[in-house]
This record gives sequence, structure tokens and C-alpha cells, in this order.
Amino acid sequence: MALAIGLAVIFGFALNGTSSVLYAAVAGFVPEARRGRGYGLYYTGTQSAAAVAPLGYGFVADQFGLSWTFLVMATFTAAAAGASRRAFQCAPRRRTCCWIAGLPRW
Repeated sequence: MALAIGLAVIFGFALNGTSSVLYAAVAGFVPEARRGRGYGLYYTGTQSAAAVAPLGYGFVADQFGLSWTFLVMATFTAAAAGASRRAFQCAPRRRTCCWIAGLPRW
């Protein structure tokens, strides 16, 4: 039980530490005039994924087993990593990633 509590504390620090950085990153990628839309898209995406992912992965686990569930998770993680890389490379000089907020490229 003590190990579980210790791991939960470490997980909490990691989760809260990264979320703050991600919230600040939205401000760096979206022009000030469209920042409200950028935050709205960010929060909608993350909260929707947090609600839908357990249902989807649970369905896959029930139908096909845990091995397939981990394969599907790995596939989505690789796709998210590719999308994240694209986001960081889209406009390196201005630090503005217009496609995130649905804006035309500058």
C-alpha cells in the first residue's frame, strides 16, 4: 500500500508538472487574437480524448484481449507523436502554429 501511495504522489507531480507546460505552450503557438479559440480546441481535444479513450480501449480489450489493446494504444501513441512533431515544426521562426487554431499559414 505504501508503494502505491508513493507512486501516486510521483505520478501526481509528473502530471501536474507537464500539464502546466502544455497550457503555457498553447499561448506560444497561437496568436494572441485567437488564443481563446486555441485554448478551447486544446481543452476540448484533451478532455474528449480522456473521456473516450477508456471506453474504446475497454471495448478492444473485451473483444480482442489485452495484447490487441496495447497494440492499438501503441499505434495511437505513435500517431500522436507524429502530430506533435508536425506541430512543433510548422512555423519555427514565429513560434506560431496556425493550423492548431484553424488559421491560414502566415
